[in-house]
Amino acid sequence: GLKRRSKKISKALDQVLEKIIKEHENNSDIQNGQHHKDFIDILLSLMHQPMDPYDEQSHVIDRNNIKAILIDMVGGAFDTTATVVEWALSALLRHPRTMKNLQDELDKVVGRDKLVEEKDLAKLGYLDIVIKETLRLYPPGPLVPRESIEDAMVDGYFIEKKSRIIINLWAIGRDSKIWSENAEVFYPERFINNNLDFREHDLQFIPFSFGRRGCPGMHLGLIVAKFVVAQLMHCFSWELSGNIAPNDLDMSEKFGLTIPRVNHLLVVPRYQMKDKRRHPPGPPGFPVIGNLHMLGKLPHRRLERLSKKYGGIMSVRLGQVRTIVISSSLGAEQFLKINDAIFTTRPRLEAAKYFSYEWKGLAFAEYGAYWRNMRKMCTLHLLSMSKVQSFAPLRMTVLELAVKSLQKAAMVGQVVDLSNVVHHVVEDIVYKMVVGCSKHSEFDLVGLIQNEINLVASFNLADYVPCLQPFDLQGLKRRFKKVSKAIDEVLEKIIKEHEHNSNVQSERYHKDFIDILLSLMHQPINPYDEQNHVIDKTNIKAILLDMIGGAFETSVIVVEWALSELLRHPRVMKNLQHELDNVVGRNKLVEENDLAKLSYLDIVIKETLRLYPPGPLVPRESTEDAMIQGYFIEKKTRIIINLWAIGRDSKIWSDNAEVFYPERFINNNFDFRGYDFQFIPFGYGRRGCPGIHLGLATVKLVVAQLVHCFSWKLPGLMVPADLDMNEKFGLSMPRAKHLLAMPRCRLLKEACYG
Repeated sequence: GLKRRSKKISKALDQVLEKIIKEHENNSDIQNGQHHKDFIDILLSLMHQPMDPYDEQSHVIDRNNIKAILIDMVGGAFDTTATVVEWALSALLRHPRTMKNLQDELDKVVGRDKLVEEKDLAKLGYLDIVIKETLRLYPPGPLVPRESIEDAMVDGYFIEKKSRIIINLWAIGRDSKIWSENAEVFYPERFINNNLDFREHDLQFIPFSFGRRGCPGMHLGLIVAKFVVAQLMHCFSWELSGNIAPNDLDMSEKFGLTIPRVNHLLVVPRYQMKDKRRHPPGPPGFPVIGNLHMLGKLPHRRLERLSKKYGGIMSVRLGQVRTIVISSSLGAEQFLKINDAIFTTRPRLEAAKYFSYEWKGLAFAEYGAYWRNMRKMCTLHLLSMSKVQSFAPLRMTVLELAVKSLQKAAMVGQVVDLSNVVHHVVEDIVYKMVVGCSKHSEFDLVGLIQNEINLVASFNLADYVPCLQPFDLQGLKRRFKKVSKAIDEVLEKIIKEHEHNSNVQSERYHKDFIDILLSLMHQPINPYDEQNHVIDKTNIKAILLDMIGGAFETSVIVVEWALSELLRHPRVMKNLQHELDNVVGRNKLVEENDLAKLSYLDIVIKETLRLYPPGPLVPRESTEDAMIQGYFIEKKTRIIINLWAIGRDSKIWSDNAEVFYPERFINNNFDFRGYDFQFIPFGYGRRGCPGIHLGLATVKLVVAQLVHCFSWKLPGLMVPADLDMNEKFGLSMPRAKHLLAMPRCRLLKEACYG
């Protein structure tokens, strides 16, 4: 029945390989700039090319060649390496003296204050002979098969054509004539002061075979085997489980292409690394997952609670990623101002790769010349104060339409879904500002981007346990690809429409964001930059995603929370409406030039942002080692600034920090740029939100207009104190439930219908 089983498994393998190859082909355009190409990318780039242009037979690489090579690569790289590492560890556990010698070398060469790095391997002479001795006793392929292609005489013996040949490397490695009487003993020192290496030309030591058919992956296999053994021996002391003595360890093997152990190797590790550097305090975690189980559904709240025990600069381990959580204004100042050059880059999350065109947008790009020039360009051409003010008539038009719609609901005493109202108002503003039109009937770009934001905010295990990344256990990578592809198709269509209409619309008074970006295409982002980055279509798409996501999601959330708090605090609502009546009057709508005179509105928005910052958790990553307040912060450490916790710190905001009380901002110097770091809802420094002017203009106008034009009452018999104020986690912390309220017109009829 082996043929039947062989066919079944080969068919299953082929289907999996076909699927993987198709995914790579589909993503080749998006991923053509990635830094490291995998084997499949490389093989696909060679497809349909001759293997050897000078070969008369002119064999061409096709899909079947690629699949066959992949099976060889995966099988050869995995099974043989795993077996060698397993036998090396088994032999070391059976010979404690050898293990101690190896660990002494590791302590001396590497030191107990750091992990082994691949560049250390060349200096580890004892590790080298441990691996050689393992390969002598347990060669990756114990029996090497060949076949004669013609008759031959070897050592006086006749070998007929088509004879099978088996080279017993296992026997050669244990030949007492070569290795002395202790050939069966694991004794690495036998390799000291001799010239036996992995390419041994006198064939006494040929664990990777020899000649034309010798293993081509020898270098890869040795690096992985040495690195894994060295790291495990360096980081841990090992004991056999169940009080088994070293001599009693079962060293039996079972037959296969490689010779694996019969029984699994069970051991008890004891961590032995000694890091004398002082790290921030933090909670103990579990193996593999670290402190991930502590985050819960609302990480900003859980982390704030933990910071009360462990301090404003706290260390947690999220999976395999060391993370520093900042929950105090003093800590934020250290990371965002005093040492900002070290903590200005973003961690490379898997979702960001797909939703920022390989990190080409502002939000997730690494800090460097490209990011600096891109931010400067966006600030100058898209987000400057003058540009924001130029869109004021557009915002006013959208709000007038919304007010008329709400007036109809008010006339019949209808309960309104305020969350939906705010969503549609901000969505329309963003569409007209970025795309130049109302929501398109053919596609829902904002809806797709909302889906993208939800995916970016979702918990992706691969971001915290990187070795799981290739397996896509949660199916998130598949969803990332699907949504990013849909977004790309929509953006491509919109951009093409703008390119097609550019001549007709060249005299249009207000150019939208796409018009502006297209006018800059093929120009250097910064003409004085030596790297000479040029704006292309991919840059434009990445910027548009950032602009729409940033302008829409955060503005909607802030307006929604502001209205929620006003409904929950009728006194504050009354004070704001009183100011609006005095400054604007009940005979007209609020206009943007009124906003500067509305000081109570200003503190209402500040108080909303204190309690509900647009991004509750701000991610950064250290680009080098640093000392912060006496704590050592290692390079590549993730940093999380918990703005939600800082905004509710009772040491700053007194005992009523959890209460919505706008008057706390009267007679103080707190502004939205947060120079004293007690109030930084938009972040701070080089990575601070570049769209602050645009966001505030939209938020203030929408809140002012809705509160000025209407009195609002909660539905049914609900009293303000009963309003559900729970949030759900996301990049911008939205309400858990939609906000429902009943409007009643406040303005004079001539204002409503004039």
